[in-house]
Amino acid sequence: MRALSFIVSARGDHMEVISPVRAMNIEHHLEQASVWLSSCEKGANTTFLSYAAFELRLATERLALQYWSSLHHDGVAKKDLDDIRSFKRIEGRIYELGGNQREINALFSFNAIMLEMLGIPPFATPNVGRLKRYWQNCSELCHIAWTVQANDLNIRSEKYELLVNIRKELQQFINGLIGWPEISDETFCNLKDKFVAGQANADDVRAYLKKAGLWARYVPNDGGRASFVGKAVSPAKDDSE
Repeated sequence: MRALSFIVSARGDHMEVISPVRAMNIEHHLEQASVWLSSCEKGANTTFLSYAAFELRLATERLALQYWSSLHHDGVAKKDLDDIRSFKRIEGRIYELGGNQREINALFSFNAIMLEMLGIPPFATPNVGRLKRYWQNCSELCHIAWTVQANDLNIRSEKYELLVNIRKELQQFINGLIGWPEISDETFCNLKDKFVAGQANADDVRAYLKKAGLWARYVPNDGGRASFVGKAVSPAKDDSE
């Protein structure tokens, strides 16, 4: 029986390896793409460049799925997963749940106000149109046309730089979704809806948070120990007391 072999890439003080199995964590495909990119000699190894593009395409789909899931308050059922076998369908579901890009921007602006008050750096706002373009760029390297073009040294270098930039952008989006807040205060959720609809502004949000107080806790998806993050905002004192 022939042993499996894996590409190993040294990055910093640790080694990264191509995984023989898929993982559900949101960073998985981006990590795999990084290994392929670090091994393709700036595009000279065109097969590795194709594998990097494929993993980045999956990373884009995984990011879109996570974003959709974050907007889907009732969770994602199996029937939903069966209906998103193309990026176009995922894109449609995202807009269905989150509204148009303006509303999505407003939703992330609302969360950015909370992060600002907690002293936590804001994260990038997903642009579904840009994700779609990245998906299309990566898909081009997953078809036979890329094999035909791969002998052109200029195109190799151009595609390599393109994938490196896509990887950087996707990393920013992933960092943002890892920190997506879950709000349990019903009154505050109503304020969020008004903010997204343009019926409340940033001053309204800050005033509510100063009065009610604000704190944040990071809860790992792997069941690890939760921890408080940022600087808590104490509730304002009631002058009537």
